[in-house]
Amino acid sequence: MSGDGPGLDEALAIFGAADGTAPAVSDGEHRPEDPDRVPGSRAARKHQRADAALRSAMLRTWYPFFGRFAKLTPTQRASMPGLLRGESLLLVAPTASGKTEALLAPLIERHLPPGCAQDGLRIVVVAPTRALCNDLHRRLQLPVERCGLSITRRTGDARELKADAPSDLAVTTPESMDSLLCRHPRLFGRVDAVVVDEVHLLAGGPRGDQVRVMLERIERIRRGLRGDAVGALQRCASSASVASPESLARQFCGPAAELALPDIPGRPIVLRTLHAPDDATAAAALLEATRRDPRRKRLVFVNRRRDAEDIAERLRGRVPVMVHHGSIAREERLRVEERFRRERGAICLATSTLETGLDIGDVDEAWLVGPPADVASFLQRAGRASRRAAEVHAVGLVADAFEEARMRHLAGCAREGRLHGELLPMRPAVVAQQALSLCVQNPHGTVTVAALRERLPEDERPRWSVEDCTALLDSLARSGWLIARQHGWRLGERGETEFERGELHTAFSAPRTVEVREAGTGRVVGELAREAVDALSRGERFSLGGRKRAVRRVAEDALVVETTGGEGRTAFLAREAPRITAGLAGDLHAWIGHPPDAVPVRRVDGGRLLLSHFGGTVRGLLLADALQARRLGPQGVGPFFMTVKEKALSRFPRDEDAAAIRQRLRRLDEPLLRALESKLEAGRLARDCPLPLRRRWLRESIDLDGAVAWITSRRLVEELSG
Repeated sequence: MSGDGPGLDEALAIFGAADGTAPAVSDGEHRPEDPDRVPGSRAARKHQRADAALRSAMLRTWYPFFGRFAKLTPTQRASMPGLLRGESLLLVAPTASGKTEALLAPLIERHLPPGCAQDGLRIVVVAPTRALCNDLHRRLQLPVERCGLSITRRTGDARELKADAPSDLAVTTPESMDSLLCRHPRLFGRVDAVVVDEVHLLAGGPRGDQVRVMLERIERIRRGLRGDAVGALQRCASSASVASPESLARQFCGPAAELALPDIPGRPIVLRTLHAPDDATAAAALLEATRRDPRRKRLVFVNRRRDAEDIAERLRGRVPVMVHHGSIAREERLRVEERFRRERGAICLATSTLETGLDIGDVDEAWLVGPPADVASFLQRAGRASRRAAEVHAVGLVADAFEEARMRHLAGCAREGRLHGELLPMRPAVVAQQALSLCVQNPHGTVTVAALRERLPEDERPRWSVEDCTALLDSLARSGWLIARQHGWRLGERGETEFERGELHTAFSAPRTVEVREAGTGRVVGELAREAVDALSRGERFSLGGRKRAVRRVAEDALVVETTGGEGRTAFLAREAPRITAGLAGDLHAWIGHPPDAVPVRRVDGGRLLLSHFGGTVRGLLLADALQARRLGPQGVGPFFMTVKEKALSRFPRDEDAAAIRQRLRRLDEPLLRALESKLEAGRLARDCPLPLRRRWLRESIDLDGAVAWITSRRLVEELSG
């Protein structure tokens, strides 16, 4: 249910899947047909009967949602009957196969049938980003209004949903839904269905944990206001083909959730790679491509904001070029999107901000500067282009042979539908954040152990004892977030301050930022990390939004700049590298041709060894910790490689070392604990949680026994240098 641009689910459909579950893609105008589409065939007659039955059952929504189409898509046939029966459901299908209609139309039909009392908010759609919320609202507004109903947005930018006169449907983000639950809990008393859009962008992270707890909170509010006889909340989610759809459905839709996995054929991908060891070479390749075909529109994805700015600076004045990333102000990004939509022969350099959901028109080519972190991102990026062609064409710019291997491996995983994602247990830091939120929701301003535990997801509740919840609340009190009272805990000074600032509803960690404003107009053009701003001095130049900015004044609340020319430096701090899962790294290890337990070793400068461990981000850290304990001096630790002292050849861990390594990893001393919490996105309140709960969560998340077995089963294989 993303917008006109393909999300991960649509992108996955482009490439097909080995298991046959990945759906195909069409552009926004041409809908995919059934595989057995021969007119008059038995399958065609069966589908006609199914469509007729659904049409007769959907008196309110059929014509507003489906009247302009000749027939339903396989996605809609697979999901709509169950939704009309009230089933909770995970839909694995591409957007362009009609997923938006497949979810919303039957939910409206069931919970807002003709003649029903329109007496409150009934259906909530949760989307990961404000941009996706805006796009969903734009696409749904007309059919919803043709049903005689209303739909509004509630995000940090759009506060259309009013508690005293709510719409029938609402589109919101996790943070805004948390705010509504705090301030207007009764608003959710009439809600009968929740849709989590693009759930793969939330699953496995702090915001996904937050949504899972909030779904339980909505259930409790409904029962409290309408009695225990009220039916269960109908929970729906949308995603692409995933390694474990059953687990994803269980987490977000409940233990009884159904799966809708329509089988629709996809399109092949054509990946072309070019050698580009630096930004200058990447810019030259783009200039040459534009010279050969100046009318083609190219969307260029980079992994770092500084690369977007640097390449744009090298292209400016030679081709139409624009920049789109998270440090650019929202209004500026909207202008970029509109300009890119209109222009032909333009180049737009973007980070993940343009991966999903935004309408930027037809894109002829997707370029990837360096391999993205995972298959999901590769799918989203490559899938943004050539939507009307029989094949998907992507260009990968790679710095070396290893980057080329990674890029081609990602493409292979995409074709076969192997995402190598991972789901993690509920984070203590998110439970802590939800405890603070519950304090505000409660009319008495308190939270109790029982109230907190009862609002945890059903599959997580057994892991959280009364003692665990008590320890968590006490720890928050010691940190100033809460104050202990006789009948519970209420917000402390830190909690009150965050609530007043509107920051209480955020579960993930984010650096403090400062607005960048133009001198004279005061117009906000972007934001930078506070640390980066503090490093700038008056008159210094830097690039933001593809333009040079000269610092005029550094203040506490803003960086005042003037648009100028000349040379400048990058003002973006290095960010945490995205996590590479053990599954993806290990699959690349096998794809390259290494034996399962082999660790290729090569001698490098300084009398050290380069280990090609291919364990992924987390296992790389765990292996480095085990090697550090043996005084082997691991350095440059990454998801695929690290260097160690030469004596590692004789002192590498063996099977007999498993007990000692397990004991060390169970202890999780500093700095390993904090390094793992950072890589696994433990959440912004992690350090205010009890240490035993933090360690338990990490042990479960890293699969301690599996990690120890992996470390002790590695076998060094020395290779020739060069």
